[in-house]
Amino acid sequence: METTTLTFAQIQARTGVNHSTITLWKRNHGWTRPAFAARHSYDVPLWRAGPRQKTAALTGRLVAIAERMVRDLEEKPDTDIDKLMQAMEALKMARLEARTRNRHWPVIGPSRTGREVLNEQEAIRAALKEMRRGGVDIDCAPQEALDLVIDANMPVEKDHPALRERGARRRGRQAAATTAMPTELSEIKLRE
Repeated sequence: METTTLTFAQIQARTGVNHSTITLWKRNHGWTRPAFAARHSYDVPLWRAGPRQKTAALTGRLVAIAERMVRDLEEKPDTDIDKLMQAMEALKMARLEARTRNRHWPVIGPSRTGREVLNEQEAIRAALKEMRRGGVDIDCAPQEALDLVIDANMPVEKDHPALRERGARRRGRQAAATTAMPTELSEIKLRE
């Protein structure tokens, strides 16, 4: 079953094993599937992920930054208050990102027009305003964590791979095939 391209639900129907058990086998025992097999939503690349998964990834990165900063503070014999404040602000940012699930993502605009620049600036202002509203002191927050939050709230690029049209070559062949086919009843009668 490891080399099959079936979905977990189809494997469940054939074997009688619950799909959550199959998921655990894949995750815990290193079960590798073919590259073209169906993927679960938690397993897709981040650029294809939905807003909830992106928020979870951002939260994980912010928590990692906060933990790294606390670990650095624990290793030093004297406590630096500024570093401690930065770690606390990073942890606040992580909590706030985990809490905000229904985020409004910016609209995609044409490449580098004035409107897009304004949208980017507005997205940065909105992200920072949301952080301040959540109790984060922007002046004490680490720059790395601020950059992550700002990047996560930036408008999506127009040429991003997730937004490209899929199957363009196939559509071209279909369009050529449909133009060669008769579309009206009179054309069919003329050919007979």
